[in-house]
Amino acid sequence: MARLTEIPIRVGDTLPSVAQRVLGDGLRWRELVALNDLKPPFLVASLNPVDRLPHTVLWGDWLKVPAYAVNASVVTGDEALGQDVRLDQGRLATVDGDLGLVSGGSNFSQALRHRVTTPYASFLPHPTYGCEIHTILGLGNQATVMLMAAGFVRRALLRDPRSADITVGARATGDTLAVDVQAQAVGEERVTDFNVLFQLPVL
Repeated sequence: MARLTEIPIRVGDTLPSVAQRVLGDGLRWRELVALNDLKPPFLVASLNPVDRLPHTVLWGDWLKVPAYAVNASVVTGDEALGQDVRLDQGRLATVDGDLGLVSGGSNFSQALRHRVTTPYASFLPHPTYGCEIHTILGLGNQATVMLMAAGFVRRALLRDPRSADITVGARATGDTLAVDVQAQAVGEERVTDFNVLFQLPVL
């Protein structure tokens, strides 16, 4: 059996962010679940022991990880932003008959865009994935709706453990709501810019 060690869980950590930090891949968070005999919701976002549930950990607790992971080199730059299949207008892209891939800053941007365009809680394995903006799209283009839209998008994008700073603006022209995003990843100086358009009925 592999040697294990323990690391502290930082305030703000999620299991994917810990897996990214110590294993180099946020998608390997299930390995941490198995090593620590965790059950849903796995990690409770609190420092208060009263909030603890059976077979979960809190911020400030210690988590078992493979000993080799702590001594592994730190992953930074494009490698830390991960790699995924490339989507072109919501469809899987292919290159020479194989799936196209996107990595680094382009993957970060694609992941954020996908999170905004997915209705909140519609992906059952990850009930906090997606964006609440879809709940207000039928309310017209009033100033209040613009503020709510920007807030919902910012909150959704900050749930991505790679996000360090997110700036969002929303504006309406006719029946189109444009959401402009400036996103900065953890440990990165560059800023990723993109916008997402939604149809918004005029009241």
